[in-house]
Amino acid sequence: MSMNNLQSKPPEGGGLLLRIVGILIALAGLPLAWSGAQLIGLGGSWYYLLAGLCIVVTGILFFIRNKAGIWLYALVFLATVAWALWEAGMDFWPLVPRLVAPMVLAIIVALCVPLFPGRPRKALPFTIAAILVLALAATGYLAFQPHGVIRGTAPDAVAEVPADARTDWPAYARTTHGTRFAQIDQINAGNVGELEVAWTFQTGDTAEDPAQDQNTPLMVNDTVYTCSPHNIVHALNAETGELRWKYDPEASSPLWQRCRGVSY
Repeated sequence: MSMNNLQSKPPEGGGLLLRIVGILIALAGLPLAWSGAQLIGLGGSWYYLLAGLCIVVTGILFFIRNKAGIWLYALVFLATVAWALWEAGMDFWPLVPRLVAPMVLAIIVALCVPLFPGRPRKALPFTIAAILVLALAATGYLAFQPHGVIRGTAPDAVAEVPADARTDWPAYARTTHGTRFAQIDQINAGNVGELEVAWTFQTGDTAEDPAQDQNTPLMVNDTVYTCSPHNIVHALNAETGELRWKYDPEASSPLWQRCRGVSY
């Protein structure tokens, strides 16, 4: 066997790895194409169906070790970037769900380039993969930075609680300034250990998985306002815990059943 034939031989085990990656890529494209078809039926974007079908074909081409799969996904990725910028502009959070998953898949595709038959160069695909990894790391960093901050100029609706309502808690953090402090003196370090439960109230809305009770109750005048996992609002007598009224919006969701608070 000549030296040229030895050099043209693909890496040992590369064919099997390409087939595995091809199957995974095709499986990733199927739900995207299916959901995209449903979205079109609702009058939505054609992008997801077209991208999903192209990703399925990319997986098939990888499985048969055809280099056209590399170029097809490169085209899909570039089109995805253009589509995302056209649809979401430069807003960070709208871009994240549109680009992060395609970037991860692009890294996998780039790293698989040397596994194809022939003598593909490693420098360019590995450089592209490194750049995409850095972009993902930058995305992770930027995810913890403020974006699109809108600062209000109007005066606070409830800037401070009046002196005659010091036991009230009319906002999530007691005031819209977020003070989280009530100027009361009946409870102190000397008697806090003697406190007992005054009353309890059962909403009847059980916080079972995946539902959770996460709200911070409000108290205005002599009424406590609270909500349960399915967004049922209860107004209670602050002295006795007696139900004054409730409102059930009949809200439902397949996931994340919870109410994180009410406003006054």
